[in-house]
Amino acid sequence: MILSRVKPAVGAETEGSIGEKKKKQTVPSLEEYLQQRDYLGGLTLLEVINTSHCFSVTPMSPLQNRLLFHLAHKFNDEKRLMRFHQNLEDVTEDQLSLASIHYMRSHYQEAIDIYKRLLLQNRQALISHSSHTQLTHAELKNLIDISSCSSEFAKEVIQHNLVVFRGGEGALQVLPPLIDVIPEARLNLVIYYLRQASQNIVDDSFLLQVYILKGVVNAAVGQKIGSRDHLKVAQQFFQLVGGSASECDTIPGRQCMASCFFLLRQFEDALVYLNSVKSYFYNDDTFNFNYAQATAAQGQYKEAEECFLLIQDENIKNDYVYLSWLARCCEYRSTIGGGTL
Repeated sequence: MILSRVKPAVGAETEGSIGEKKKKQTVPSLEEYLQQRDYLGGLTLLEVINTSHCFSVTPMSPLQNRLLFHLAHKFNDEKRLMRFHQNLEDVTEDQLSLASIHYMRSHYQEAIDIYKRLLLQNRQALISHSSHTQLTHAELKNLIDISSCSSEFAKEVIQHNLVVFRGGEGALQVLPPLIDVIPEARLNLVIYYLRQASQNIVDDSFLLQVYILKGVVNAAVGQKIGSRDHLKVAQQFFQLVGGSASECDTIPGRQCMASCFFLLRQFEDALVYLNSVKSYFYNDDTFNFNYAQATAAQGQYKEAEECFLLIQDENIKNDYVYLSWLARCCEYRSTIGGGTL
């Protein structure tokens, strides 16, 4: 079996454990270390064996081969890793060991293939290694219920996944003991702290910036995928900022109100706010693009064409919306002599 994820891979010994060791006159065997879940002691014993060049001792038990297989991976010894790999047999324990190495080496598909095959042969394989498969929330809760006391390791990794599924609930209780063993546990704990910090920020100016950002993102996504729901959310965020007492007379506030009316296709109202800040954005390609679209939608094709031609950004100039609106402006200007409808 792979190392337990309940205890960190490296940790300080307690005074009690040191006292117990002093009472013993003989070095515990590898099996005793494993029974006591003292994996640090087991690792130390095996490193001594490695130092003494005793890896080739025969006959080697399957358990010893699996442990040496993992040590070879831990010490980045590819030569020994391949040798112990060749000694693995087509039995559940060896295959689970191989799958865990695949997982730690980011060979996720190979690991999943082994788990799927073993699942058909032995349901316990799923219980012992559920952290490496994409299980639903309900399945994880069910696994905790059916896990026996002999699979405490399974319960710990399942609880880690449940923290993720529940949006961080119980993170401080479950994740800290696992950060030295499960890379995802450390990352998820960092995410939890960042979320907590952001929720404690009450500065109004910061919140307004967040609302503007949310509005921009929802508008971009809504326009890209054609989602009315996203566009509606964006409109609401823009209106929230632009209509606030602290921002209604600021440049960002007026831009937000212009964006709100633009998404509502109320271009006459959008132009009121855009004209109020136009002098600040004469050379701004994004502003000119929005302003030109609004004026063109109001039938002011000559002014729209002039504004379109001010744009220098090649990405905008190659955009279908830009090209189609510019062509329409040129067509109407040539037809009616450049007047306003």
